[in-house]
Amino acid sequence: MTASYNLSQLGSHYNQGGTGAVDRTTASKLQESVSVLDFGADPTGVADSTAAIQAAINSCKPSVDTYAQTGWQTTSVKKIYFPAGNYTISSPLQVYSFQYLYGDNIAPTIQASGGFTGTALITLNSVSPGTTNQYQYGAIEGINFSGNVTAIAQNVGIVNLSLFRRLSFACSICLKLDSYTQETIIENITASGNYTNQILLLQGNFNRVSNIDKEGSTGTSTDPYILIQSSSGVVADGNTLKGILIEGTCSANKVPLSMIKCTNSTIEDMWFEGGASTGYAISINNCQNIRFKGTTF
Repeated sequence: MTASYNLSQLGSHYNQGGTGAVDRTTASKLQESVSVLDFGADPTGVADSTAAIQAAINSCKPSVDTYAQTGWQTTSVKKIYFPAGNYTISSPLQVYSFQYLYGDNIAPTIQASGGFTGTALITLNSVSPGTTNQYQYGAIEGINFSGNVTAIAQNVGIVNLSLFRRLSFACSICLKLDSYTQETIIENITASGNYTNQILLLQGNFNRVSNIDKEGSTGTSTDPYILIQSSSGVVADGNTLKGILIEGTCSANKVPLSMIKCTNSTIEDMWFEGGASTGYAISINNCQNIRFKGTTF
C-alpha cells in the first residue's frame, strides 16, 4: 500500500543536529531546492522531459527580474536540481533570473530529441520583458548538453551578474550571448564532439572567461570558436580571458579567437594546437589596450 502526503502534513520534524540546531518543518527543508524528478522528468532519456522540466523551472519562477524592484530581503535564488541521467527535450527550456540550475558530480545531460525545434536547448529569459528585459543573478552549473543545435542562448536584452560553470557541450554552438552581457563569469567549459562550430559568442563588458577547453573534431562553419565583440556599436570593455585551450581539428578558414572593437581586455594563458587555414590563432580588429600574458601558438 502506498500513501501520499501533502508537504504541509509532514509537520515540524526536521532537525539538522548539532549545537544550536532548531526544529523546522520538513516541508521547508525539502523545498530548499526542486528536483526535476519531482515533476516527472525521465532520467533514462526515453520519454520527452520538456514539459516536466519546464514545470519544475516555472515552480521557481520569480515575480520580477531585479533586486531593485523587490529588495534584497524578498528575492532569493531558487535551486533546480538535475540528478544524474539523460533528459531528452524537444523544444527550448525557458529559464529566468534568480534561478540556479545544477547537476550531480556525475553531470546529467540535457539532449535534443531527433525532432527538436527551437532556437536553443535553454533560453535565458526575462520575467517581465516590458519592464526590465534582462536575465540576472542566474546560474547554470554541472550540466552536459548534447545535440547539433545551440545549447544556451540569450533571449533578453541584458545578461547581468550571472554564472555559467562546469558545463560540457557536444553542440554546434555552446554559449550564445549575442545581445549584451556584463559582469558575468564563464568558466570550466568543455566543448567536444563532431560539430562544434562556436564555443562562445560574447558581446558586452567586464566579463570573466576562464578554463575553456575545445577537444575533438569540429563543425563546418568559419565562425571563430570564441568571438568577443562590441554590442550595438559600443566597444566591449574590460573583459578577461584566461586558460583557453583549443585542441583537435579546426574547420577551414576558422580563427580560434576573434576580438572586434574591444578595449582594456586581457588574454592570458591561451594555447592553440592545430592548423587554422587562415594562418591566424587570434584575430584582433579595431581594438585598443589588449594585453597578452603567457600565450602560446
